[in-house]
Amino acid sequence: MVSKVHRQIILASSSPRRKTLLGQLGLDFSVVVPEIDESWEAHLNQSSKFGEANGNAIPDGLSEGLAEGLTEGLSQAGSERPERLSRFACYAQRLAIEKAQTGLAMLDADVRMKSQPIVIGADTCGEIDGKLLTKPLHYEDAKRMLETLSGETHQIHSAYALVTADNRLSRVVTSQVTMKPLTKEEIKRYWLTGEPLDKAGAYAIQGLGAQFIRQLVGSYSAVMGLPLFELAQDLQKLGIATLPIAPLPIVPLPPEA
Repeated sequence: MVSKVHRQIILASSSPRRKTLLGQLGLDFSVVVPEIDESWEAHLNQSSKFGEANGNAIPDGLSEGLAEGLTEGLSQAGSERPERLSRFACYAQRLAIEKAQTGLAMLDADVRMKSQPIVIGADTCGEIDGKLLTKPLHYEDAKRMLETLSGETHQIHSAYALVTADNRLSRVVTSQVTMKPLTKEEIKRYWLTGEPLDKAGAYAIQGLGAQFIRQLVGSYSAVMGLPLFELAQDLQKLGIATLPIAPLPIVPLPPEA
């Protein structure tokens, strides 16, 4: 069992959604914004360094444990076998690890030594029929994406990495999202709201796009950008309390019998 210690939590992300989500765990944390190449081409180049030009496999040691007993690294549809991750899940995982490692490197050496920080990196991507869902560049791009998703089921891969000075752990959570059939008028009106523009797949499940989602099998928070259940479990194994005790109870406790 890992002893409870005070360790600084760092979120390596520029995403306001991930900042809000992590705040739901009741943690005090700081934010750094790493600058990395998130392109698919960069991922393929990185994968080829390990002899994996198609990005389908995961390099040895990519999901190392952060503490004794914390060795399970990956999860997808009930499986923790790394070789079963799709190439796009590997893509999200690599970016999460790189963000966390870059975030750790941004900290002063003195901070790394004294506060033993745990840096959290995360990335989310989608796929349908073996194709990567990216952010639309313009209306025709968004229209094409939403027409592809219309009435179909697609996958959202949400990855995070926990990185310390000594170790790292990464996990991928895959959810299945089914969208209702969309009319051309719905797609046009949705685009005019401005919501699809900076969203992978051209929709936001936490926004107006929620009305298009017929079914979600998996994690709602993961689809938003950070799998809170899995992340909380891993942080707790590291001795990080995700339900901190408030100075004064908001809800009075009943008197003891």
